Amino acid sequence: MKMNELYLDMPTIDKFERLERFLEERKGDTVPEATGNAYFMQEGIDVIQNKIKIGDRILDVGCGKGVALKMFRYLGTRPIGITINDEDKAIAETEGDDVRIMDMSFLDFDDNYFDGIWARHCLEHSIFPYFTLHEFNRVLKPGGWMYVEVPGVNTCSQHELNRNHYSVLTAEMWASLILRTNFQICGSYALSFDLPTGKEIYYRILAEKMI
Repeated sequence: MKMNELYLDMPTIDKFERLERFLEERKGDTVPEATGNAYFMQEGIDVIQNKIKIGDRILDVGCGKGVALKMFRYLGTRPIGITINDEDKAIAETEGDDVRIMDMSFLDFDDNYFDGIWARHCLEHSIFPYFTLHEFNRVLKPGGWMYVEVPGVNTCSQHELNRNHYSVLTAEMWASLILRTNFQICGSYALSFDLPTGKEIYYRILAEKMI
């Protein structure tokens, strides 16, 4: 029997168990969200504000301590936050936020459940962003919006070397993955600013699920 035939004959459950163990180990790479980024969050919300309606269900992926959740509640929406960090969840819940421990690539929500997805500085933490974006598309209603913000490549912060950054890609690659997962891109922006160590860049992409 050839090696590839032997691999294909392995019980499927064993393959998934190895993936599950790997993902469980990655939880040790997480750190609580730093505070003090409300300004940049507000800039992102300004980009999508004309798409937000009172009563909308919004998924905040990697919600941290709930800064954006509070902003969305103020706008009259019904946000739900997900995180894999217990400390962030506990702090957000003290403010009355609906926060759940959940992996962004394996969402426990029905198809077509959310009106919008806020994915700010989370996709770089995905080990397989193509699959993660496919899952975002699944839970988003047709015509629903998705806001993505990710760090740029080769900046002064060297995001590629961050312990829990697994997918630091170019703006062109992010756009390609988003298009492949049944989204249309409504706008893309590059946020550039100076730090004491040099120039930093974030990529911002606004997309909608294809109808």
